[in-house]
Amino acid sequence: GCHRFISTNRQYALNNDDDNEAITISSSFGIVFPIQSNENDDDGVTITSFGFHVDFSAIPPSLDGDQVNTVNYEVYVLIANGMYADPNRVSNGIPETFDHRGDFSKWKSIAMGTIHREELGSNSDYFQIPWSNFEPTFVPPNGGIRSFYVTLDKQSAFVCQDLQRKQLGALQKDDDFKNNKDLNPHPPMLVYGEGVIGYPFHKASFLFSPKQFVGRVFYQYECPSEAPSMVPSLGPSEGPSTLPSVQPSQEPSEEPSSLPSSSPSMFPSSSPSVNPSVSHKPSYMPSNAPSTSSNPSHSPSIRPSASALPTIHEFPSGTPSVSITPSEIPSWHPTSSQNPSKSPRPSSQPSLGPSSAASCMSTSLSTLPSMMGALFLMWRIFLRY
Repeated sequence: GCHRFISTNRQYALNNDDDNEAITISSSFGIVFPIQSNENDDDGVTITSFGFHVDFSAIPPSLDGDQVNTVNYEVYVLIANGMYADPNRVSNGIPETFDHRGDFSKWKSIAMGTIHREELGSNSDYFQIPWSNFEPTFVPPNGGIRSFYVTLDKQSAFVCQDLQRKQLGALQKDDDFKNNKDLNPHPPMLVYGEGVIGYPFHKASFLFSPKQFVGRVFYQYECPSEAPSMVPSLGPSEGPSTLPSVQPSQEPSEEPSSLPSSSPSMFPSSSPSVNPSVSHKPSYMPSNAPSTSSNPSHSPSIRPSASALPTIHEFPSGTPSVSITPSEIPSWHPTSSQNPSKSPRPSSQPSLGPSSAASCMSTSLSTLPSMMGALFLMWRIFLRY
């Protein structure tokens, strides 16, 4: 998601400017303070990170006298909604009613990590908790409140601003309120809290004093969509768009599309296609069944049909069959060819009409019985003489 922030950094910058009146800045272990959603915010707000200042120079040296270059941070949120303690106090600073300070059973850890001196740079003491180290925390809408506790494990390192006790629980000024209001009409608001002198969290009231958080509080908002470009792209996109165009292109494409359209076009094309359609190749083998077409082909097939039932047509073919075997069924009409079929054996049935040409065989098999009888008679006469 996208992130905005409310800030008190400008006040801290003014404190380091010699031309401006200095404000009182102090250091402590940490701070406990509430964050309140805008009363006009009906959705609530999600806190995503904190940015604060770490004064390494204020940290006492180690027991060995070495300079401290690392410090650990911890962030907690009060499990229940609302203030961490009653802002109304008696004379010694004790809350009049409820007080959740120092009771870890009522707090939840949402961030922790280590800060290195060299990571801040020589001219900066500002550190922001990485987004991945911070558990996003929701603040209820319409003035809802969540309380946070931010602390370091080294004394005098956390920078905050002193306050008067009467300001405790009041709304804290946002340095960038004008900019935030332009971007978000209902930004969240900081509430004055208390600095914590000890570590870890303590219940003792004398360890707390009114303080103002110095730094930035980041919150999440819905990212705006990018505006369309005013200038067309220099080259085509690597892949087709997932959605069809609202309007057709002004010029036809130079090549046909790789996939057919899901529906036919409303109007036919004004010119033929550049490339013909790809048809299937003809078969190389004859079919096993005769054609049922009423219009047979004008020329015979190269190979005879393997079907037991040949094609029956009203008129004979114009050319003789190239088969060496006569048909089992006589033709309906004699052949009109000048070169009749020549078969080595006669047909099993007589033809329905006489042929227009003489048979190629001089002797028909049907005359063999009479010839045999004549030869037998001549043999018997020869034996008698």
